[in-house]
Amino acid sequence: MVRGSLILRSRSPNNSILSTQQQRDRFSQAFQTISNKIDQLVAVENKRAESLSTEQACNTYKIEIKGIIDQITQIADLPPHLIESLQNALRTSNIRLTDIRQQAEEGQKQAEDTQIMQNIRNSATKIKTIYLSQAALQELENLQSRFNYPDKFQQLHAEIVQSIQNKIISDRSSLANLRTQLQSVNNLPLHQE
Repeated sequence: MVRGSLILRSRSPNNSILSTQQQRDRFSQAFQTISNKIDQLVAVENKRAESLSTEQACNTYKIEIKGIIDQITQIADLPPHLIESLQNALRTSNIRLTDIRQQAEEGQKQAEDTQIMQNIRNSATKIKTIYLSQAALQELENLQSRFNYPDKFQQLHAEIVQSIQNKIISDRSSLANLRTQLQSVNNLPLHQE
């Protein structure tokens, strides 16, 4: 055997190299430092998963986490909780992605409802005759069936419908008055000179 920093075994035909206690201690310290750094990275990535706010951020995050998992699995003897924690972070990012998509869909539906309500308002302003008023009521009924969240606009819709119905009643009353006046004029004696 040779003395020094390396101890050679003479029994092995390949002459294996054994490390000294000091080398093993350094390796252990280095491994512990790397393990701590990875543990910190995992903790940061777990927290980041909860703060993702866009679909693109979620997709990018998932790619990054899968890459970190691939790198970590190449390091032998790391605690298994690190990979489990990263897999949990992936699940969290999938939940956030679902939430983000649902929020976007709800926002889209609310925008559609707002547009429908604007169409209803526009229809209500077009009524100049009884016939157009009745057509507007029919159009309002058709538009109401397209609401995603009908309860949100129920009162406003009812007010517009009532306004149109009142206009129809008023126009019919005015028409009846005009007929009466026209009959009165028709019944007047003609003056002959």
